[in-house]
Amino acid sequence: MKRCWQKYWRNSIVKHKMRYVVLDLLIAVWPISLISAGIKNIWRPVDRIKRKRQKKKRATFQEPSRRQIVSARITGFAQLLLAVFIIVSLRFSLGWQEKPQVSMLIGDDKRDLPYTKIIESFVKDKNIPGMVVGIIDHHDALLYGYGFKDYPLLKRSNPVDAHTLFEIGSLTKVFTGLMLAEAVQANNLELQMSVAELLETQTPQEVLLDPDITLEMLVTHTSGLPSIPLTLPMQISLLTLGITRGNPYKTISEQVMVDYFEKLQKVTEHGRVFNYSNYGFGLLGLIITRHHGMTYEDSIRQITNRLGMNSTLVHATESTRKPMATGHHSFIRLGRLNIGRQSQYWDMHDAMAGCGGIRSSGEDLLRFLSGLIEQQLPFAVLAQQPLYSISDKLKIGMAWLVQDDLLPKQKVVWHNGQTGGFNSYLGFIDHEHKGVFILSNLATTDVQPLGEELLRSGMF
Repeated sequence: MKRCWQKYWRNSIVKHKMRYVVLDLLIAVWPISLISAGIKNIWRPVDRIKRKRQKKKRATFQEPSRRQIVSARITGFAQLLLAVFIIVSLRFSLGWQEKPQVSMLIGDDKRDLPYTKIIESFVKDKNIPGMVVGIIDHHDALLYGYGFKDYPLLKRSNPVDAHTLFEIGSLTKVFTGLMLAEAVQANNLELQMSVAELLETQTPQEVLLDPDITLEMLVTHTSGLPSIPLTLPMQISLLTLGITRGNPYKTISEQVMVDYFEKLQKVTEHGRVFNYSNYGFGLLGLIITRHHGMTYEDSIRQITNRLGMNSTLVHATESTRKPMATGHHSFIRLGRLNIGRQSQYWDMHDAMAGCGGIRSSGEDLLRFLSGLIEQQLPFAVLAQQPLYSISDKLKIGMAWLVQDDLLPKQKVVWHNGQTGGFNSYLGFIDHEHKGVFILSNLATTDVQPLGEELLRSGMF
């Protein structure tokens, strides 16, 4: 019996779809115990102190002193305050909806293409709140929708549509790489330019990095820079992330970047080892925006405007947040009951926007994917050219990963992304009019396997 259960747990998707929900529910139990202990400390401190003495086998008939009683009550108030903080931070959502169906948002699946079945098979055993899947297959441009963008308590949920905005996470790096490729093609920047010299040109006091570190090293993750800028506020954010599901990048401004760089030790092994660095791409985006003399959002509009991507943005306002999907760390459906743990949006200052700050819609990314495949951006091909070999089968260009072993005798150009509440993937076949992207508002379910399965499907 034990062996059968272990086999079930090992092979079942329950293991994957439940583990984050279970962890979040365990965190939810903590404030309940804190409230119970706090109430007892405040209203019955004498009994509480005596009970603690009995547990420690310190039997005594001496009544607790006034100081001990006051201390117990102060502890009780602190426990209640902590419980309130945790409850507010947990950001649980409850909804009452039937399980959604995959629907066509753009295009017509009139040729009985296999995509709907593949998508339905993927979401069948996965608790995904909402998702859009875009597919370019030669002359067919298709966009599928699934689920809801939010699950408000006692209100009707809003279904995902072509205009729903998702955080695209590290797919942003592709846009940063494209901006660099455009500048290189126009001879405004060179890949071998020194990062330190570029920053020094802008602000002479900022001699931050080893002068051998170049733009090419930043765009290929070979600079040797750390993954994230581990400032004290960032470390505190990371420590509390399990409770708050907050935004760890909110404290990273340009000045923070500069201050952190000044404290860096001399970087070694740059140019020789692949080490994925959000920090490095944040710096690259900062250099490019300074070069353009505008914000990161205004800089990417030079790309998005050409493709008619009117919804894509970085900094959301009150009005532009309305079509935003709600991000989730965990989510589960129990019949019609939907329970989720929401995550805060990862709003990023321009200092780190280049690594993961963009929000976009299914409609916009369909235009973007089509523009890449049809080579509507003259500098896009340059961005896809491999600059560094991570392995025999995987290379990296200007942010783009180029993989040789996903499909026989074909190269797949791709990137993925994740924030605190979202997951994404975009990939296309080199020199073919075929590609796919997925945007989901659940961080902890990887959508890349779905993208790869679609790329492997018979029609591709």
